[in-house]
Amino acid sequence: RKLKEKYPDCLIILCPFSALGDIYFTMSYLPHFLEKRGRVKCAIAVIGMACSQVAHLFGHYSVEEFEQREMDEMIQAALYLGDQGTFIPHQDRPYIVNLSKALYEKLIPLEKIYCCGVFGLLPSTKPCLPTLLQPYSKLEEIKAGRSVIFSPYAKSVAALNSKVWGQIVEYYLDKGYVCYTNVVWKEKPLPGTYSISPLISEIQSVVERAGLFIGIRSGLCDVIREASCRKIALYPDYQYCDTKWKAIDMYWLDGWEN
Repeated sequence: RKLKEKYPDCLIILCPFSALGDIYFTMSYLPHFLEKRGRVKCAIAVIGMACSQVAHLFGHYSVEEFEQREMDEMIQAALYLGDQGTFIPHQDRPYIVNLSKALYEKLIPLEKIYCCGVFGLLPSTKPCLPTLLQPYSKLEEIKAGRSVIFSPYAKSVAALNSKVWGQIVEYYLDKGYVCYTNVVWKEKPLPGTYSISPLISEIQSVVERAGLFIGIRSGLCDVIREASCRKIALYPDYQYCDTKWKAIDMYWLDGWEN
């Protein structure tokens, strides 16, 4: 009720989980979806500051931050009321249609699930790109073209063995690269690397300056998917949910070394 009072005549978008990649896909196709619905204005509800930063990459949208419990309760209310002024974009909950069942029969990359399944758009629909990127304030301190940005942490992805990261770091240190670990909050940099904590809107400028990004396949990879540098995504060996498809099948990135 408070959201609707604050944003009258807006379609309320409730993003159910704190996942940067999900927010990125949502924002990539949201303008096409609004056009299809004949709507001009929307307000987007997300969980936490990081998801809010991803949403703001795509334009001057009205974005509100909530805790998970608050989001769960708002979604329950919207579903219970059958509220037509609310939309809940997500791929593996039956908010729209039970999309996850399709994956038992056919491999459908996650981005296409969002484009076609969640938003009901044609497969040929071109995703919108971020427009509000910013340069990192200490960009000149990064050794241009001879640095590596590591991203070993992700909320919703199984971690890689620390020995794997240690071997990769050692390899690039031996080649004379300056190595950084992208960290937030209490995360620790990988041994032998410096910590770096750019804003989400700044991370693309950081990896382009460095020349090389190596990260576990997470939503951060989506945020920098268009960066002009060498990009390597690492995939833990696991199945997507309980389907037969591997994570690398579902989350493959064009233009990257997967």
